[in-house]
Amino acid sequence: MPTLPPPPPTDPERKKSAWYLLAEYSSLAIMMPASAVVGYLIGAGLDDWLRTGRLFTIIFVVLGIGAGFLELVRVLARTSSQ
Repeated sequence: MPTLPPPPPTDPERKKSAWYLLAEYSSLAIMMPASAVVGYLIGAGLDDWLRTGRLFTIIFVVLGIGAGFLELVRVLARTSSQ
């Protein structure tokens, strides 16, 4: 049975490059608003289905904003440790 070739070595300099950091940080520009919008859509759908006013919309928007900030902290921790 043939063996698989070893994975290519990772280049530590690539992770420190400005282009890599630009890509990491620019993903936050999409991730943070997207998580709040998804929370709003889920909450609005549940409110419409269960006829609960704006209860679930508020809850899920807050959860979406929290998820966006959690991703912000994860990206900052990942890039600062490099």
